[in-house]
Amino acid sequence: ADAVCASSSFIERGELRSSRGKVLVVTPVGAIGRKLGAPSVCVHRAVLQREIFRKLDEDSVHFNSECIRTEQDSQGATAHFSNGRSKTGDVLIGADGLRSVVREASA
Repeated sequence: ADAVCASSSFIERGELRSSRGKVLVVTPVGAIGRKLGAPSVCVHRAVLQREIFRKLDEDSVHFNSECIRTEQDSQGATAHFSNGRSKTGDVLIGADGLRSVVREASA
């Protein structure tokens, strides 16, 4: 967390705006983070991936692998990839971009 925060910008509020710039929703993410004891930050995906990769063994991180679906059961979380491989672990971290398969599965 320290390495990621050192390369991040802390966020105090988030805004959702219309195409004309009108503020539609304001979220006080800084206050929420302080209440929960963890800051809200904006970090480049490459920085986040680098820091995750530094903490895990090489077999735990899969770059350039398209995750097509996920599942969770009593054995853990499984990521299934377009090349036919799958990987099961205790935790599945999705840093797979705007149209995240992992995020969609957790919704």
